[in-house]
Amino acid sequence: IMGMTWEELVEEYKDTVASEAAYDDLVGSIVPTEAEVKAKYDEYVEAYLADLEEDPTQYVYDALYGYTIYSTPEGVRKVRHILIAIDEDAAAAISLLRENGYDTQADYLLDAALADIQLEADEALGALQAGGTTFDAAIEQYNDDEDILEEGTPVIEGTDQYDEMYVEGAMALENIGDISAELIKTDLGYYIIEYYADETEGPVDYDVVYQEIYDELLDTLQSEAWSALITQWEDAAVIEKYDENLE
Repeated sequence: IMGMTWEELVEEYKDTVASEAAYDDLVGSIVPTEAEVKAKYDEYVEAYLADLEEDPTQYVYDALYGYTIYSTPEGVRKVRHILIAIDEDAAAAISLLRENGYDTQADYLLDAALADIQLEADEALGALQAGGTTFDAAIEQYNDDEDILEEGTPVIEGTDQYDEMYVEGAMALENIGDISAELIKTDLGYYIIEYYADETEGPVDYDVVYQEIYDELLDTLQSEAWSALITQWEDAAVIEKYDENLE
């Protein structure tokens, strides 16, 4: 560290290194058993199923934001999309208008912005419907969404994680491989959606989340054991308190 001598640096980290060494020596051998990991897995699956029973759309939120998923509800599908986007400044202005209750003005601005991309959007949809291109090729050529997921985007009826028209268009597709019959109008531009796959309903495989649960239990068990040791040492020590010095 700049401005510190070697001796000062050693002194700075001496207690930390000693504490970590003591921690490893005294509680490092405490590890969760297979039965404890399996019990925690069962507990998490049961709790997650209860959450999904109350709100199945929680799955989509967790999937999008990287939370651990312990079960998949019925009716989740993966879709892929092509976004032919309107101008970014126009999209920002539309969002601001809607936030402040000016929907009529937002709709007027949206229609004008969509008119600017109409030819490109019609070209993309026409090429797909005529079989002149694949969905993969069309994504490469037309898509303006930099955050598109290669494995597909999870969608379930009722989710509020996307534009209402996007969800309606995604859930209207009947069979895997189907694509939107019409352009889907949103405040970001036109979407073309492909029904990509179905998610398998039911609990996540134990092996998929085993290491995460093991690591969590390992940290908990060792931390609890360390805290118990600290309490034991404090109880056994003769400690004189000078409360007046704390004022």
